[in-house]
Amino acid sequence: MTDWKLYRITGIRECSEFNEFYLDGCVSYKNTNIKSIYCKNYSPFYSWREGDYIEVDNDVTRYLTNGYDLYNANQVRLAYRSKFRREYEELEEKCCSLKNSRDDLQRELNEQKHINSELVSILNNFSKNILNSNEIFTSNSYFTKYDLPSCEQKLDKIFAEVGKKSENQLALVTRSSTDLSITKETLRLTQVANLVLQKQISDNKEDYQQKLDDKQKQIEEKKKELKQGLELYKKKEDEVKDLNKKNDELKDKNAELREEKVTAEIKLKSKEEEVDRLRSKLGQSEEEFLESKIRLKQERLELFADRLGVNLEKIQTLRELFEQEINARSSINRKEVERKITQIKQELRTKIKMEDVQEICSRCEEIAELQIELEKLHYKQYQAHQEQPTNQ
Repeated sequence: MTDWKLYRITGIRECSEFNEFYLDGCVSYKNTNIKSIYCKNYSPFYSWREGDYIEVDNDVTRYLTNGYDLYNANQVRLAYRSKFRREYEELEEKCCSLKNSRDDLQRELNEQKHINSELVSILNNFSKNILNSNEIFTSNSYFTKYDLPSCEQKLDKIFAEVGKKSENQLALVTRSSTDLSITKETLRLTQVANLVLQKQISDNKEDYQQKLDDKQKQIEEKKKELKQGLELYKKKEDEVKDLNKKNDELKDKNAELREEKVTAEIKLKSKEEEVDRLRSKLGQSEEEFLESKIRLKQERLELFADRLGVNLEKIQTLRELFEQEINARSSINRKEVERKITQIKQELRTKIKMEDVQEICSRCEEIAELQIELEKLHYKQYQAHQEQPTNQ
């Protein structure tokens, strides 16, 4: 049985051998409830971060004391929502980084354009000052208003006076154009990478959404199973109540039977006393007295056994075994007879209470003693009858 509960990590205390994670809810321990757990400082526990969601099996921790290090996924594990959230955050960070790179490149491109514009303006102003003309450096200006020799002279004059400065400025323009081309290519590659990353994010979102939907379905199925289990539990509880009610009725009936038993025993006892009185009045012989006493006790025993639902053959067998046991008390066969008596007791114990078994055994033994006494009386009478002709 498990008791997984969801918690959010609010803080982490790192040590060499373990990490203590502070949680937003209490974990049940054997000795207390506390908002933290200890985990071994190895995978996957050392990679958990603040803000992650984890699941703790409280059915395991409630048998542990506070401070015990949890070390496997059967005790504590990272919740699925944290895994998805962490991957999504990493993708968001990459996307944000690419956007920043793209903005930086765009800013550099704009700065480079501004520099190029200033350089062109400087060259045009310089040309105007050198040539004392309003013309600027454009193809239309040089090749429509002047002829080719004139253009060559002007250019020679400009290059002669500008010298190293113009060479440096032209080199700067060339280098700026090259840097601008590189910047444009880098920006294009960045845009392509950004599109690819956005496509990956979109695909991952769909995959994560599908996983979340599957988990939601599993949760709904578990809820349905729990609902069915609860209904079955209520049904079983109703059955137990019915059984308890029937048990109470049986107890009441058993009490009534016990009262009837006591009444019957009183009647039988009074009947036995009445027989004793009649015997004393009628002057019955000892043999007749024993026979009547055995018969009365036998009737009482049979009534008692019938009320308990015990087979009368078992009662008869038990009486005979007690007779054998009494006769074998000074014999080596006594253990075998006692074993058989114990076996019948065990069979009766599966059907009736132990106190009723002892009552039956006590009565059977009493009848057996009377039966042996009667047999001894018969034997004495037989011996007296055999000796009578010899005395005559």
